[in-house]
This record gives sequence, C-alpha cells and structure tokens, in this order.
Amino acid sequence: MEDKSQQTDTSAKADGGEQKQGLYRGVIFDLDGTLVDSVIGLQLAINRVLTDRGFAPLSVQGTKDRVGHGVTRLVQQALPEGHRDQETVAECEEAMRKAYAACWRQGTEPYPGIRELLTILQDAGVPCAVHTNKMQNVTNEVVAYLFADFDLQPVIGSDGGYPLKPDPAGALAIAEQWGLLPRECLFVGDSEADMQTAGNAGMLAVGVLWGFRDQAVLEAHGAEVLLQKPDQLLGLLGL
Repeated sequence: MEDKSQQTDTSAKADGGEQKQGLYRGVIFDLDGTLVDSVIGLQLAINRVLTDRGFAPLSVQGTKDRVGHGVTRLVQQALPEGHRDQETVAECEEAMRKAYAACWRQGTEPYPGIRELLTILQDAGVPCAVHTNKMQNVTNEVVAYLFADFDLQPVIGSDGGYPLKPDPAGALAIAEQWGLLPRECLFVGDSEADMQTAGNAGMLAVGVLWGFRDQAVLEAHGAEVLLQKPDQLLGLLGL
C-alpha cells in the first residue's frame, strides 16, 4: 500500500490521473495553520473568555481542533455543553473578538520556510492571496505585520463580504480578480474547510502537514496533494 505520508507536490492528480504539474498559475493560502502558527494567541484569548466565566480552559490541541470555521463556531465548541445558548455564545464571541485583538501578536509567526516560499513565488510573478475564516480586522493586521514585504492580494477574512469557507464564493472571486480559471489555482490550507473550499471551487486541494489538522482529516475531506514542507509547493507551479 502506498505510504501517503510521503506524498509531495509530485502526487498531484486530476482528470483521469493525468499529472498537472506546472499548469497552475495562482495560489490562495489559508492563514492560521498554513502561513502562520497562531495557536498561542488564540489559546490565550479563548481561555481568557472561558476562565472569566468559570469554565475550564482549552489545551493547545483543544484550541487547534476548534480553529478554522470562524469565531462563532470556535466559541460554541469551546463552551461546555449546556452553556451554548444563543445569548451566551453572542456574549462570549464579543469577548473573544476583544481579547484576541489585544493579544494575537503573542507567539504568532510564519512557519519555517513560508517567507522563503513567498519570496520565490513573488519573484516568479505568481499571484498569491489569503482567504481565511479569521476575523477580517485581525487578518489585515497579521498580514500587514508579518508579510508587509509581499504582495498578497486580495486578503479575505470572515468579515470581508463573502460567506465563510467552505463556501467557494471568496475563492472564485479571487480567481476572477486574477483573470484565471478556477482549475488554474491552488487552494492551500490545513483544515477540512480548506479542502472542501478547494473542491467546491474546482481548485486543486493542497493540504499542509505542519498545520492544525492531521493527515487523516485532510485526506477525509478531499486533499489531493499533501505537503510536508512549504517548498514542495513549487513543483506544482513548474518552479
């Protein structure tokens, strides 16, 4: 049996198994767990919300497991069962937004190899964008703080005028802005929402193994390529 843990960029398949390396022209990246490791700030913020209300805090893994579907769902899943009524969720979501806006910089930094990858892509003229379910205001701050020297456009967060992933509307709008067909774009992420977004948009679903979800989750939700290191993405673009 094939060891899928060894899959890299060369395993991209489409249309009857035909190799499609080098046929892609644009890259859409998720943010948390893909471009940046942000779990420390997220954990600090959600645990402040929980402990202020007398609830048990989340572990690092518990935080990772709940990230990726937007702040409302993060709060819902973090709250104990029996305390997920609409009023409590709304109150905690507002508190989470405020807490995270104040502490997101703590521990948030690009994964090893990400800046080098973006440099190569930018030098090669490959358009790159960010599409995340993270709050738009914090997303803008993260990109400006950590990636100011890269032309990541557009940057779409949860309040950016499009439905949350896995709805494909944001991804399709990015491709249209670039003047590319969806099948010419890679959607790169670390979560089930990212893999589903890619599939829904008709883009290649590229899962990263350094993020918040494991290989089994990515494969179960449609990952067509798995990357162990950022530079493995380059082969798909013929670079």
